[in-house]
Amino acid sequence: RTGQRSRWQNQRTGVWGEITPTSPAFRNRDGAVCRRFRDDIVYAPRARRSVNGMACLRGQEWVVGR
Repeated sequence: RTGQRSRWQNQRTGVWGEITPTSPAFRNRDGAVCRRFRDDIVYAPRARRSVNGMACLRGQEWVVGR
């Protein structure tokens, strides 16, 4: 749902973050279902980064585009 955060964590590295869909789903030129998102990533207590992007659904997987 747009605006609803989901938390994730890489168990191997300890890096974690929260990904938030920032737009409703839409179809791109190829007809794929896509969404824009923001991913707030925490590398260490004081090392953070925010990434904005777009991902499209391919089969059962969301694939991040450029």
